[in-house]
Amino acid sequence: MLEKLNLYRNDGLDQSTRALCSLLDSGSCMLSRLSFGWQSSSPLKINVGPLAEAIVRYGCLQYMSLHNSRLDISDLVTLLDAASRCRTLVTLSLRDNHIGNLHLLDGIMQTHTPSRLRKLRLEGNPLDADDRAALAKLVEDHPELHDFGIPKDE
Repeated sequence: MLEKLNLYRNDGLDQSTRALCSLLDSGSCMLSRLSFGWQSSSPLKINVGPLAEAIVRYGCLQYMSLHNSRLDISDLVTLLDAASRCRTLVTLSLRDNHIGNLHLLDGIMQTHTPSRLRKLRLEGNPLDADDRAALAKLVEDHPELHDFGIPKDE
């Protein structure tokens, strides 16, 4: 059974995303770890919407990494919404993307029961003092979420 899948430096981004969604929906794997990143050589950005919904339907993924994939705040909102509905996702690593303006997260993950998400890795994103305040608010609303991968002195 397939438990871990790494898809790095992938030129066929749309095809790979569709294939991955089909794999998750097929019920033929026990995938718990998915790493899908380092797409920086591609001019395209992954469309996280279908992937996020497939993860919610699949319901077994514990770790997902989408680092260095040109993701922005709207992608983060989509993924956090999915994480709040996925009862198994514990770690979401979004290192080295273009995520900022975290004040836009206010109210995200409010409509669902407490998430199992414990780690949201954001190191290497363009975060400033206002973003840190937004993260503090997110932790206040979701104390189970405690690891952002950002050094305290950064």
